[in-house]
Amino acid sequence: MTGALPFISIIMPNWNGRDYTLRCLDSIAAVDYPLDRIEIIIADNGSTDGSVEAIRSKFSELHRFGFRRLVLITIGYNAGAPAAYNRCLDELSQDSDIVLKIDNDTLLEHSALSEIADGFCSHASVGIVGARMVSYSDPEMLIHGPGFLHPLTLAAYFENENQDVPRLCDFVNGAGMAIRAGLIRKYRLRFAEEYFLYWDDTDFCASVKQLGYQVLYWPRAIVRHAISASAGKTTMNPRRAYYYLRGRLLFATRHGTLTQKIGFLLPYFFFGCHISALKAAFSSGSEGVYAIYRACFDVLTGRLGKQL
Repeated sequence: MTGALPFISIIMPNWNGRDYTLRCLDSIAAVDYPLDRIEIIIADNGSTDGSVEAIRSKFSELHRFGFRRLVLITIGYNAGAPAAYNRCLDELSQDSDIVLKIDNDTLLEHSALSEIADGFCSHASVGIVGARMVSYSDPEMLIHGPGFLHPLTLAAYFENENQDVPRLCDFVNGAGMAIRAGLIRKYRLRFAEEYFLYWDDTDFCASVKQLGYQVLYWPRAIVRHAISASAGKTTMNPRRAYYYLRGRLLFATRHGTLTQKIGFLLPYFFFGCHISALKAAFSSGSEGVYAIYRACFDVLTGRLGKQL
């Protein structure tokens, strides 16, 4: 990064989320950061709710605010969030210093971009800075703090104690994740589209750490998120349960140590999946059981991307 304020590229996907996206754009326009040091890149995954027309109209309005660059990419079909983010990364300005990856159902607090820039400046070895994720309707309610992985099972969890303290961690919530743009260019980093839903952000953080950089939770940067509040309910929805479990198993195959593969992955395929299926039978019936076994089968056979 140069001595000037970092140039920030904000990337987000949209899929039939017109109203959320428009509100998100309004929040970006209201930040305490020079708008001529910001570009916004949106990739639309084949929306049918009038999103494309509405975003184009909003961009025409925002051009007058002085944004450096506003880009709308129309994919034409639902390619999944990781693919949408990758299309955005392909369009990054060469001037970009920081890439802020957000979901469209977020709102940036007034000082979010300034704080993210400070997070990178405070730690030269940091490749990713994660915001404090709070409730969309109640910014005093913490949704996600720093993310960690269990040392044996690689189960992902967020540590919400000491939420006001910056911490190095294993991963941060992808709805408010800032990346050092130089790493993206140098290593051609992209989000793994095989996940389609869930775990692609954790996979990205693991890849950055393997390159020798750190992941930092920076609570002074605040992002409000609408969907995260229901993240804990994924097991009640067979489709979400399928993608979440498949993602966790895929992550373990890619990033797990030999000890983790022997201690968690193999026992899960032989025994643990049956326990999970039994629990799913009580919570969501036969569809839940199918989701568990299908997730295991698809990881073993390489049936990835969008399946359900």
